[in-house]
Amino acid sequence: SSSSSSSSALRALQAKYDRLKRLRQTDAERALEEAQAAWKKKQEAHRAALAAVQRQLEEAGGPGGAAKAARALEAARAEKEAMASELREAQLARQVAERERDTLLAANEALTEEVERTHDTYAALTSVRAVPDDADPDVLHCSARNRGARKHVRYDLRFTAGTGGGAAELRLVPTTNVGLLPSYLQGGARFTPDEAPRFVAKTVDALYRE
Repeated sequence: SSSSSSSSALRALQAKYDRLKRLRQTDAERALEEAQAAWKKKQEAHRAALAAVQRQLEEAGGPGGAAKAARALEAARAEKEAMASELREAQLARQVAERERDTLLAANEALTEEVERTHDTYAALTSVRAVPDDADPDVLHCSARNRGARKHVRYDLRFTAGTGGGAAELRLVPTTNVGLLPSYLQGGARFTPDEAPRFVAKTVDALYRE
């Protein structure tokens, strides 16, 4: 229905903005942080293991020293190979996470540009700008402007879904330069989503009257 589609459109636009705000909290960045933490942890573990090997070498001068030295050297070689292998894996994981982060950053940048272009085109064609409320996806903060005459109005559009079989409703709440609006809109208005284009057009028409 038209009411559900209007609500879905509001929520979809809010979701896009929310996604942009979470740019620094992405899964890719969390994966990168985890990879870096795992790499650091492995480095610390290998340093501790090599220190233990060094102590074994220092103790190799006593009875059975040659056998101890041989075992310590073998352990050192094994530890070195294990460290190199694990560090390569950690580096690869970090590189993958960095590529995923860069890809997501590029996608979000493209999304930002797409939203801005769409919004600017809509505003240029209609003189109306609409921005979703940060906390309530069912509220749009709108402004209509006549740049030539330097006149503008601001108002909120609040969507309420129908309950108990009732029809959905939009409420127009003027917030700035209320006196420029038609008298029947200055105190606000309620209408269905199907009627919204006519009422929004009235807010623009009021700014272009001679």
